[in-house]
Amino acid sequence: MGQTAAGHPYDRRCLSAGRRAGNRLAQMERTADPRSAEKLRHGPDLPPQKQSRSGISAETGRTGPGSRLRSRIFHRRKVQTCRTRARFAGDPAGFAAFVSNHQISKDRRQKMIKVAQCWDDGVATDIRLTEILRKYNAKATFNLCPGNLSEETVQPFWTDPMSQGWSHYGFRGGAVGKKDLKAVYSGFQVASHCWKHENAGLIPDADFLKAAVDARHFLEDVFQQECRGFAWPCGKHTPETERLLAEAGFRYGRTTANLADVTSNENPLALASSCHFLNWQFWKIFEEAKKTGVFYFWGHSYEMMEYPPLWERFEQKIKVLSEDPEVEWVDVIDLPDLLRKKQPTSGMLS
Repeated sequence: MGQTAAGHPYDRRCLSAGRRAGNRLAQMERTADPRSAEKLRHGPDLPPQKQSRSGISAETGRTGPGSRLRSRIFHRRKVQTCRTRARFAGDPAGFAAFVSNHQISKDRRQKMIKVAQCWDDGVATDIRLTEILRKYNAKATFNLCPGNLSEETVQPFWTDPMSQGWSHYGFRGGAVGKKDLKAVYSGFQVASHCWKHENAGLIPDADFLKAAVDARHFLEDVFQQECRGFAWPCGKHTPETERLLAEAGFRYGRTTANLADVTSNENPLALASSCHFLNWQFWKIFEEAKKTGVFYFWGHSYEMMEYPPLWERFEQKIKVLSEDPEVEWVDVIDLPDLLRKKQPTSGMLS
């Protein structure tokens, strides 16, 4: 391991490159060009260091196998750079394309996991939610029920938990008004959540299909974009309603089921997510999802109510995900293309 003079050919090349650099350094010193000599000795962007005659840094005292290894790595990279430049000599366009492709490949290697999220019901707390998402350039899909929306935005409010009507521990999230839909959800994907949150299996299938399609057409008219996504109200779905939605052109139907491996979903019309956004094991599930490359969470913004710690914790989640170099935000509509090859299924899928 310690012999280099008669060792591997790579070692001999390193020694040869080192000798050439040493000869050039001596020549610069003889011609009284201390600046160039200093650059060659220490590199162009590093501050000069005092050197002893033995070649050991007087400041760091580095020597031994570690220094020799660093020297070999430096000279190997230098040889690779010289060969690349020689390959594209006289062809600057080719060299630029090579560098660009190399950077693209590097970026693709860095993006190790695709992350998607969606939010249900079109409540007024989505206004605060979208502000956070825009702040961190995070993608999201909002599943809306147009029949439950009034013209004007209804602000969130508190009520008696025992009073008639649905509430989240006494908190009602209000609703985004129809005239404010574009302002609130512009830049995000929107999807059908039925006209008035109708549940599959509780009404005739034909009525359910009409509610799903009517909501889709309404959203397409408002946002002037295709809306082929769907979220099953309360997660309820049947094989027959799955078939009807597929025939109507929907690409996926999100359930409330969870899967450790989202890519193992066999049927995109019964799409399971990784977890709910308030799951106490959120980060553990995220780390496990890196093995398969897809992480998908969902929720309702009203579940954070007006409680600052919940909103702060949520914003921190989005911040961490957005700043992670391995994360790439995607829309839910992109997930069907990331699933494994689908097999014929029968019966309930969640």
